[in-house]
Amino acid sequence: ASWELSVTLPPALAGTWGVQSITREGVDIRDQPLRMDAGDLRDVVIGISPQRSAVTGTLSTAGGAPATDYFIVIFPADRALWHETSPRVQVVRPSLDGAFSARDLPAGTYRLAA
Repeated sequence: ASWELSVTLPPALAGTWGVQSITREGVDIRDQPLRMDAGDLRDVVIGISPQRSAVTGTLSTAGGAPATDYFIVIFPADRALWHETSPRVQVVRPSLDGAFSARDLPAGTYRLAA
């Protein structure tokens, strides 16, 4: 059977700490289905850190005004990493000044679309 493992941090940590990795045998299992025999999670390592990654920017019109009526999609350049619950795919909205931010993306090469 294939499973997906997700981590929910306690409220006291959720605002400042982030999940950096969920690995099994050195492979980040957020990028592929987790296969388990009899529910065995002994080899899974969850890494959390107060140093959170972020992609930030400002979306503006050609005239320089904030562009707020858009969605910004951040996704991996590698199509093999595209899947429904990937932590590598985020959709964010810009604030009133056009600023946007996406947090806790795993290391990699990304593309953005508005």
